[in-house]
Amino acid sequence: MKRPGWCATGLLALAALATMSGVAGAQERDPRELEAKKACLGGRPDRGIELLAEMYAETNDPTYIYNQGRCYQQNGKPREALTRFREYMRKARDMSADDKALVQGYISELEQQEKAAAVDLSARPPADSQVPTVAAKRDEEAPPIYTRWWFWTGVGVVIVGAVATTLALTSGSSSPSPYQGDLNPGTISVPSR
Repeated sequence: MKRPGWCATGLLALAALATMSGVAGAQERDPRELEAKKACLGGRPDRGIELLAEMYAETNDPTYIYNQGRCYQQNGKPREALTRFREYMRKARDMSADDKALVQGYISELEQQEKAAAVDLSARPPADSQVPTVAAKRDEEAPPIYTRWWFWTGVGVVIVGAVATTLALTSGSSSPSPYQGDLNPGTISVPSR
């Protein structure tokens, strides 16, 4: 009856030992791996690639070449990623079938991106042709002038000025002005009051 208890205790001890060796293995990792991962995910692929190249030069582990390819891929550099994945396929000798299929999938995807980019470039007009600029597009999207406040303010000023001028010119007085006089050349006359 004590046998099942010993088996359970033995299994727990093995599990604890396996966990501890995993923790120890994680602690033995090169801290540059984490730095390279942060750089690649943080949009600084040049720094990440540099760190991965240093670690590959020291260890000859092709996993670092694969990680370079992923770094380039994640940062929108398909041509460089293709180069690194192809190099990984040449260097990794003991790759599983699943890993090989994964890398082949990345290569196929990147080749399609390259073809699509080449089609986009060939569809563009030559550099010397006239292409509407962003400023021209902005002018096309501008609201009509009659929706602007300053347009209606100007219209109001013109109307008020026209009405005032018309009233001033057409308003005549029926009574003579007290200062009307007769001015003949050479004589001065001052009206009396």
